[in-house]
Amino acid sequence: MAPSTVMSASRSILNLENSQTKQARMKVVKCTPIRHVAQRCGGAKLAGSRASFGAFHGAQRTASASVHSRTALTCVAAEGPLKVIIAGAPASGKGTQCEKIVEKYNLVHISAGDLLRAAVAEGTDAGKTAKEFMDNGQLVPNEVVVTMVKDRLAQDDAQTTGFLLDGYPRSGDQAEALKEAGIDVELFILLNVPDELLVERVVGRRSDPETGKIYHMTYFPPESEE
Repeated sequence: MAPSTVMSASRSILNLENSQTKQARMKVVKCTPIRHVAQRCGGAKLAGSRASFGAFHGAQRTASASVHSRTALTCVAAEGPLKVIIAGAPASGKGTQCEKIVEKYNLVHISAGDLLRAAVAEGTDAGKTAKEFMDNGQLVPNEVVVTMVKDRLAQDDAQTTGFLLDGYPRSGDQAEALKEAGIDVELFILLNVPDELLVERVVGRRSDPETGKIYHMTYFPPESEE
């Protein structure tokens, strides 16, 4: 895909800082309001001069182009607290990028998965509802998760310093649920990593059963025991 088809005046494509491959890219898209995220996840064509994006997982394989010296994150951060969503397939490096972004921009990292697990562990009403579905091997309904996310985003720390929402939305329906809940963001970050690299990363992953630390047998092997 040519650069002109994926960029407009409000968009910026960034290199993903990753020594493993130059094919992995981080696309930062300025997208207020959230309906633009919903359209991208659902594969709809954006209005006006905006480009056409494929389905959510298809967009993850879109080749990125060009690099701007001034990032969209930096530009929007100057306007006030950042409100950002980050998305990417498993093993796309999302955890690493979240750490870098949170550290640099002092954002509150909000993981939908962590919120869900905490609610279940604490036995809240939402957690009990979610647990019923999880115990039956079913997906937790959007309305349950989006309520947890909305309540967390409304807290003072997220509103004052800004937030990085991780792990939600994962589909067009979930993005629509955020839109209907009145949640708007300034930026949507999509990590683009080729499928073959994702498989390589997953296959090489190992975790320490005692510490939980994640290693990779090629890129970040555990220290050998003498």
